[in-house]
Amino acid sequence: MPGVGLPFLGTFFYAGTLSSYELVLLTAVAAVVLGFSVPAFLLHSQYYARNLHTTLVFDPKQNVLEVYEGRVRIPFGKKDIARVERVTCKSERLFWSNYTYLKLQLQTGEVLTLTSLLTNLEPVTEFLRNTPLEKKQRWFCWA
Repeated sequence: MPGVGLPFLGTFFYAGTLSSYELVLLTAVAAVVLGFSVPAFLLHSQYYARNLHTTLVFDPKQNVLEVYEGRVRIPFGKKDIARVERVTCKSERLFWSNYTYLKLQLQTGEVLTLTSLLTNLEPVTEFLRNTPLEKKQRWFCWA
């Protein structure tokens, strides 16, 4: 999303040739574009960094839900999940509204965070329907 504002960046190099009206208009447009794109970029970067080395193997027909950190499988089964926390965004129209995450709290105390960058989390939530599920909504879903 920050790529949307890049064409505006070049016009700031010609600020000396712009009238004050054009400069105010350019600054206002840049503020609006950056105001919406920077939060989405930061959220995407945080989700990407969190799940960079995470692999999710999910096949509900075969009753398979596996999480790998790097090449190491984190061993757990459905019975090992103490609680599931599903966090979605309150607003449906902002750039970052599609960013959601799922926290699997295991009996051992370990917490696995699965973000929407890995897969659509709705089927995973449905797959875990028999575990205690806590649904939360936030304006900004920082995992």
